[in-house]
Amino acid sequence: MTSNQVFICLNGDIVPDKPLLTIQNRAFKYGDGLFETMRVRGTRILFFDQHYQRLTESMKLLRMHVESLPTPQEIENAVSRLLYRNKFLKAARLRFSVYREDGGLYTPTNNNIQYCIEASPLDNGKYELNTKGFRIGIYNDIPKFPSALSALKSTSALHYIMAANYTSLRRFDDCLLVNHLGHIVEATSSNLFVLKNEKLYTPPLADGCIPGIMRKQVMEIGLRLGMETIDHQPLIPEDLHGATEIFLTNAVRGIQWVLAYKDDRYFSRMAKTLIGHINQKAGLME
Repeated sequence: MTSNQVFICLNGDIVPDKPLLTIQNRAFKYGDGLFETMRVRGTRILFFDQHYQRLTESMKLLRMHVESLPTPQEIENAVSRLLYRNKFLKAARLRFSVYREDGGLYTPTNNNIQYCIEASPLDNGKYELNTKGFRIGIYNDIPKFPSALSALKSTSALHYIMAANYTSLRRFDDCLLVNHLGHIVEATSSNLFVLKNEKLYTPPLADGCIPGIMRKQVMEIGLRLGMETIDHQPLIPEDLHGATEIFLTNAVRGIQWVLAYKDDRYFSRMAKTLIGHINQKAGLME
């Protein structure tokens, strides 16, 4: 076994990362799965309670048996063993995937789940703002249609793959997705915030965005700082013109500030303030 062998956690067992799933795996065959992407400091999963709650609510929507999901303590223990085995003890990115057990065609034979945990190391224990601002575009080719499913972090992610591929082809750093009404929904793997006229805007959940864990933290911090935060008003591409700041948020990277959209240029002052408060809220200041 080579010294750079990477391990994963499969249903509680720490095993080498090698082919482990059968052709009958429902996440492979039908996209019948969910995932949470989380950040870890040491062996502590940041905002874990909120990740676990979002996962269980999504499982209930898909009629997966929540009782077959490990308890929070069991997951934390598995993550700790995984990180020690891989020696990823400074900081890490986790992907916790659940998928319905093998069996059936579109109709599953049962609704129990199995799970897998992957880890990859991060260089910094704290959230850090990107030094170079992003250039973004808008992906209009395939709109996102809001529904109960549009809020899920599903293993069926073709829409995001298409948008990310467009991002790469156009040499942007990220792209914003729109829904069938032309409202901005989110970025390829992040929620969106726009600071304009001293108000902080983020697309409403009703327009089809994922209810991001970091989105919630930023909204709570903004309110605590006395900033008017608006999450019920649709955003359209024209709203990006004349904004003071634009930034993207997710649970692994925290905040990523945007420098440019078309000919508009933006600052990062509020993003810097918010990321400091996020580190404080996550207990990362020491």
